[in-house]
Amino acid sequence: MSPIRSLALVPLLALIALTAACGGTTPAESSASTTSAAEASEPPAASVDEGLFNVDITLRRDLVDPEGVQTDEEILAAFDDEPGVTAVVNPDKTLTLSMSKDRQGEMLDEMRTSMKESLADLADDPENSFTAIEADDDFTTFTVKVDGTKYNVLEEFYAFGLYIQGGLFQQLAGVAADDVDVEVAFVDDKSGEELGRSSLAETLASNSGTS
Repeated sequence: MSPIRSLALVPLLALIALTAACGGTTPAESSASTTSAAEASEPPAASVDEGLFNVDITLRRDLVDPEGVQTDEEILAAFDDEPGVTAVVNPDKTLTLSMSKDRQGEMLDEMRTSMKESLADLADDPENSFTAIEADDDFTTFTVKVDGTKYNVLEEFYAFGLYIQGGLFQQLAGVAADDVDVEVAFVDDKSGEELGRSSLAETLASNSGTS
């Protein structure tokens, strides 16, 4: 499994759908629906519209489906068994989640736990050089500590998965897409030397410039 796919699957299953199975086809009682429209060339800023007890959260499509391989129906099916959450794909291809503020808090707690577990598993994987992965409380920065004798620069592709995890968490917490950023640094665990650094904002800007 590639570094990008192995980490990208974590937010899709654990962060977006939590315990729901992606790709299910059985419709739920929730009012999830799909609106057909031409895909926007640049996703608009995500937003959180807060009422007295409920909240509508709009997520970027490129964070929900980073590889661009899922249909609207497949994305919505992930929420079929998710209690208290209604999902709608908008005409501009963003995804809006509607839920209570209490459910938002529960999802953030569940996401935080799932992300910490996935980071620990990644650090324990003998197929990479990682010895520990640290993140701040808001998942805006990740420090990947590595065994410098085993480190391969290609391992920096793992940063993409960390972008997705951190970006989704921030948007669910209410950060607008234009303000979302995730920075990843790879550091030698013995010398403290920084071996590489990248960010979500730089990556999106680079991709936009080459499209």
